[in-house]
Amino acid sequence: MTALAFKMPDRVPRFEHFDAFGVGREFADIWREKKGFAPEVSIDDYYNNDIKIAVGDEGLMPTRTGVLEQTSEYTITRNSWG
Repeated sequence: MTALAFKMPDRVPRFEHFDAFGVGREFADIWREKKGFAPEVSIDDYYNNDIKIAVGDEGLMPTRTGVLEQTSEYTITRNSWG
């Protein structure tokens, strides 16, 4: 917010995107395991990231998502793109 107020910031904002293309979820799980952290520990909070990314579901039918069929061998789901 300092930069938006046209003031000199004390440092360059910290940012790392750990969830690029869904790979970050696996990375974060492995990271928590190696560090010995509980599943609810946030990797973003741990590294004090200043910038967050919030992206909504951009599919055509976000309200029509769900599980269509599930057995012990497979699960068929419908995402927001159909």
